[in-house]
Amino acid sequence: MAPGVAELPYFGLALGEMFGGLFCIWSEREYVKKLEQNNGRIVPENRLPPMIVGAIMFPIGLLWFCWTGYYHASIHWIVPTISGLFTGFGLMGIFIPSLNYIVDSYLLFAASAVAANTFLRSAFGGAFPLFASFMFKSMHTNWAGLLLGLFSIVLILCPIGFVKFGKRLRQKSKYAFDLN
Repeated sequence: MAPGVAELPYFGLALGEMFGGLFCIWSEREYVKKLEQNNGRIVPENRLPPMIVGAIMFPIGLLWFCWTGYYHASIHWIVPTISGLFTGFGLMGIFIPSLNYIVDSYLLFAASAVAANTFLRSAFGGAFPLFASFMFKSMHTNWAGLLLGLFSIVLILCPIGFVKFGKRLRQKSKYAFDLN
């Protein structure tokens, strides 16, 4: 594949991230409605519906890309590029609501909670390249991508679990914010 064509999927990813960011901004209206219905009382789980949408979109884009990008000789470049729309949308749809959830959950300690999140995200971001190149070389793009895609499908349960059990988890924390 020509170098210029190989970079085109980044356009789909960037456009998907813009759409995901716009979706999160649009979803804020629903959050404000719920906040008003609750007399201004913050319920962090009300931040999570866009995250569930993002968690569903991300594996769609990831699996689409890993299988269409692998057969670049027989599949037009636009097909994996379009998959970037879903992947980018999913990334922003997960990232923004997760930070909002952390801030709403730990109001007084939000900076520390976000710093801990950033530390863990950076640690994983630094550690994964140490083995990811070996994984992709031995399993090839399609199978390594399938493994990551299936793992991301399992992780769809995380925001759903926080919607269901988040209040109970926060009640066990001495740092979580609670109006009760």
